[in-house]
Amino acid sequence: MMENKEINKNLKHGYIFLSVIVLTVFAISLSIEIYLKGGFKLNIHLPIIENEPIRVITTQTDNSRILLEFQNITDGYNTKESSITIVAKTDIGNKAWINSKEVTSDDAGTFELKINLTVGNNDILIEAENSNGVKANKKITIIREEEKKEEPQPNQTITALKLHCSITNIQPSIGQTVSLDCSAKDQNSSPINGATGNAKINWQSGGQTIAFPNSQNGSMSVSFVVPSGNNGAIRGNVQVTKDGLTVTSNFSITVQ
Repeated sequence: MMENKEINKNLKHGYIFLSVIVLTVFAISLSIEIYLKGGFKLNIHLPIIENEPIRVITTQTDNSRILLEFQNITDGYNTKESSITIVAKTDIGNKAWINSKEVTSDDAGTFELKINLTVGNNDILIEAENSNGVKANKKITIIREEEKKEEPQPNQTITALKLHCSITNIQPSIGQTVSLDCSAKDQNSSPINGATGNAKINWQSGGQTIAFPNSQNGSMSVSFVVPSGNNGAIRGNVQVTKDGLTVTSNFSITVQ
């Protein structure tokens, strides 16, 4: 009997010890749940370091996040023109500026603006901004060259005249038109402007003189109609004058 009482006593103590452990685990679990649900706050006070400067973290704009490029020119582009149209492109829907002037982009994100250029270096700045406020910019330089004015060349002295004439319809009939085309050149075979001349035609029915217009780039041309009463070979000549020099060329037609 004494042994049974001792066993029961030990079992009782074991049950009590196990109950304490279970209650302890339950209390710890409950505390963790209350903490996770915000049942109480844990305040941690960090030590303050005196004379420690406050550090401000700044971020830079990531231009790579925005498409922005020149479409029709590159940096260092040279021109003699007084103006140029800048064409650039950005992402669809972005705001865009060229030299601080806001411009509207099309459905493909392309935008453009005509810029006046001064002689020398001209800085061109394009900018874009997306709906999140992220910005990007690019700049190039266009160089406008000063256009050299051509100095007037002194009048060259003409020492010789050269004349060449051709006829269309060299065998005309009565009432048909004949064209006489001539070119006047100087001693260097350069066309002469301002030469004067005339064509004389010896018709069987009587003579006829036709004045040429003053030569332009050496060219001179007249037309005439074959009058009635003329058959066979008809002869004539062209006479051209410039700066006191005169040159003559003969021609002939055969009237059918």
